[in-house]
Amino acid sequence: MFPLPKQTEFLHRHFAAFVETYPEQYQSRCGPLRPVIPQVVHKFLDCGNLDRGFARIRCDHCRHEYLLAFSCKSRWFCPSCHQKNVQTTAAFLTARVLAPVPHRHYVLALPKMLRPYFQRHRELLILVRVQDETNNPRPGANAPHSVVI
Repeated sequence: MFPLPKQTEFLHRHFAAFVETYPEQYQSRCGPLRPVIPQVVHKFLDCGNLDRGFARIRCDHCRHEYLLAFSCKSRWFCPSCHQKNVQTTAAFLTARVLAPVPHRHYVLALPKMLRPYFQRHRELLILVRVQDETNNPRPGANAPHSVVI
């Protein structure tokens, strides 16, 4: 058996106890523990663990070999797998999807009290417009192609 990585040692020791005590300590305040949470954590704990499987990589030239542990391929929880996914997606978007022109990313944050209202009445989002107002306005910046969220 291979030693645990230091990053996951704490989680290995305490997650089972957390899941066991969750219903009595946290469920009344936070709601039931969704089944996906333990699944994601267990996948993360197995990520990079040579005991869970690996590929043997060998250089044909120098005959050097090493073991490459399988990853969990999870997004959001596992930092290394998530970062790889982010980089792969960004490369794909840059190479295949986005035109070679400047792009902007807008984020609209609604107050929490209004979110359920807009969730049930999606047609009202058209009332919220984001316009680009910079010091150097582009020609036609206020034209009908302004971003509607």
